[in-house]
Amino acid sequence: TATDQVVIACNTAHILKEEIEQRTGVSIISMINATIHHIAANHPDGVHLIATPTTLKQMLYEQPLRMQKIMITKPAKRERRVIEHAIRNVIAGKAASVHREDFDTTKPLLLGCTELSCVLGDSADVIDPMAIIVDKLLPTNN
Repeated sequence: TATDQVVIACNTAHILKEEIEQRTGVSIISMINATIHHIAANHPDGVHLIATPTTLKQMLYEQPLRMQKIMITKPAKRERRVIEHAIRNVIAGKAASVHREDFDTTKPLLLGCTELSCVLGDSADVIDPMAIIVDKLLPTNN
């Protein structure tokens, strides 16, 4: 029989994960924890996080990655404007013009916002938490 599984498909909403679990009595699979495990196994030299201001401020990825001794860099001011513009365009249903080359780093980009997954998820050298959690929930039979 199939087992019901719950995931929050939003990085920033993970701020409320424990409260949601307490109020509902349902255990939520953490997209952030799954991504941290993926990074530890595949990108131990570090990542460059691009995310919403709230995800950055709450250090949703930074704290657990530091506990794993994995280096994390955050976007510069110019990059934050590019990120904000892309996120707003995706939410508004408009074309979002953002590319891997817009970010001044050789480290893999960690997409800390679901809207960024919509724009950059298929790019090379990108870590997409949405793809990681889907793979965790729907493993392929390779």
